[in-house]
Amino acid sequence: MTESNVCFYAMPDSPHLTWSACGYTLLTLTGLSPALTTDQIERLTLNGIGLVTRPMGDNTLMIIPAFKQEAQRMVIHLISTAAKETTKAFTGIWATPAPPDLSTGLTPPNNRYERHSR
Repeated sequence: MTESNVCFYAMPDSPHLTWSACGYTLLTLTGLSPALTTDQIERLTLNGIGLVTRPMGDNTLMIIPAFKQEAQRMVIHLISTAAKETTKAFTGIWATPAPPDLSTGLTPPNNRYERHSR
């Protein structure tokens, strides 16, 4: 596995692939790479040939059409980010004293920079 793709072999006993008689294959992303979701995938290739995919939630892709699972190399190409995410320093949050809201219903904001009361 590199930073830009995730590779595995599409074997018949692959836990990530489920074949369907309706003409599509389901690919489960859970377990392939930590915290990999469908919005991070740019394209999917099988032995170098691009596949048509449709996301089904955050961790499942529908691959159209279905394909035989016999030692074919599947590569999930991830969206490249221009800048790597770095750990950000802790930013301080200033607490403002606010009187307790004992009323019910709509109340005006306690802070002029906020649109709602806390």
